[in-house]
Amino acid sequence: MMEAMNNNSHSELNTFSRNTLFGALLFVVFSVVITVAVYRVFGEPAVAEVEAPFLLAKERLVRNDSSINTVFIGSSVTFRQIDPGVFDAAYAEASGAAALKSFNLGNPGLYPMRSVSYLSHIIDEPPPGVSLVFFELFRLDSVTYNYKSPEIMHLMSLPGFSDVVKTIRAANFPFDYKVYLVGQYLRALLFKLTGFGMLDYLGIDRELRPLDEERLSHASSGYLAKDIELMLSQDPDNVAKISAIGERFQQGGDSLEQRKRLHREKYNNEWQLRPSPYLNRLKELAVEADGKGIRVVYLLPPLLTNRGIYFAYPVYRQLPVDHRLDLSDPAVFPELYSAGNLFDLEHVNSDGALVLSRHLAEAYAAMPQATAAP
Repeated sequence: MMEAMNNNSHSELNTFSRNTLFGALLFVVFSVVITVAVYRVFGEPAVAEVEAPFLLAKERLVRNDSSINTVFIGSSVTFRQIDPGVFDAAYAEASGAAALKSFNLGNPGLYPMRSVSYLSHIIDEPPPGVSLVFFELFRLDSVTYNYKSPEIMHLMSLPGFSDVVKTIRAANFPFDYKVYLVGQYLRALLFKLTGFGMLDYLGIDRELRPLDEERLSHASSGYLAKDIELMLSQDPDNVAKISAIGERFQQGGDSLEQRKRLHREKYNNEWQLRPSPYLNRLKELAVEADGKGIRVVYLLPPLLTNRGIYFAYPVYRQLPVDHRLDLSDPAVFPELYSAGNLFDLEHVNSDGALVLSRHLAEAYAAMPQATAAP
């Protein structure tokens, strides 16, 4: 009798589990159908609505000043490292023509695929005076904590997710890291398709944070090195965070030697050079920009991590030679790997930014047709 009761209990439990799972699947399917229908009716917000308020505030400055003809687009590696004033002066000296007035549109966290979406926005709707764009090549974002952000939600359509997966598959990452990345982007896709955050996303209305306002006040050309921000910031939490980053770097000198070695060895490694939606879009945007009288130059920065190298260097290798610059070689640019010129293991300090900006200007001036771009 006890055995019969146990069998009945197991049968009821299995039935309950199946019903619960079936109900959950129905709920997910219903949520996805409703969500997709809502997005079809109302459409996606434009990039100029979803991007970081700090970046959009800097873009407005560029659009309101038609004398600016050159912009730098990228993550904090651009924001912290390229000084427009130094770049403009060094280019004038190297080329013999004071033809450039530049502005730094770097924004922390502006990684692929988000960065290429922003570049597309700039090429589609170029600021009035801009005829030269430098675009940073960097590592692919893992969206571990920002998958709920409007910037990432904007990318997470089904075609967008498919492009990300194909780009991950084409990258030179280890297999387990590819699986991890796909899982992170799948979570971001499901977050959007099941309707989470939809009302806030469609009715997007974000304001500048006080820290962003402070940064804008200190970054008249869009550039702000970490050591300069550390001296000027009135935000105690920001000061503590930046100080801790700098102190960790000072205590770990061996990592810098490893980073140098990674960048020296990348030129001799056997890379798999595969096309991807990311690479194809970069090539397309260079052509589209040319058609509008705008030159795009893809920049490989120094100090990339191993994952940054695995992703960005093979992409760099496949881009047209007349649309790319490499500032990452420790043998050619040893000052950019000198501890005295670094704030941390991924960013130069203000002294390093002066060196990097000069090298960038000189390298660009030496490119074929460089003087004819702006």
